[in-house]
Amino acid sequence: VTLLYRAVKQLSHDHSILLVRTGAGVAIDVPAVPMLDLGVIPRAEIPGILAAADLFVQPGRPGPFDNYRFPSKIPEMAITGRPLICPDIPCLAGFRDGEEVLKWDLGDADAICEAVKEVISTAGLPEKLSAGSVRAAPRECDPAMTVPKLADFYSSILDSGK
Repeated sequence: VTLLYRAVKQLSHDHSILLVRTGAGVAIDVPAVPMLDLGVIPRAEIPGILAAADLFVQPGRPGPFDNYRFPSKIPEMAITGRPLICPDIPCLAGFRDGEEVLKWDLGDADAICEAVKEVISTAGLPEKLSAGSVRAAPRECDPAMTVPKLADFYSSILDSGK
């Protein structure tokens, strides 16, 4: 999350940007980040907050932590119809890069900035990613389909360690 804060700070020098934060997580000390901290929000209000966003970034990069988890916010972010930037990790392999999401190594603040700039400066890309994420969300985030795939994925990891 600190990387996201730093990226927002960098982007704010040349772009109108605001990070909206919800929840009661640990405060991150990155001075002068343009941020609206809403605190703990009732679950029923989250879709409205997400709908107000221009784009979403799921920080991370391929590696031991991100490879073996499905970021829990991805389904909600994808269905909103906003561009989604995420790392190219195995659990998100079904999302088509450049059509449904923009896959990018988001392991540092500079990379997050580059990815955001790519989306906002490429004509037609925000609309393409938005439409694509809405198409992909039911296919890639339906628990009835994804839970067995995720179970197989975890089993393959356990099997490879034997």
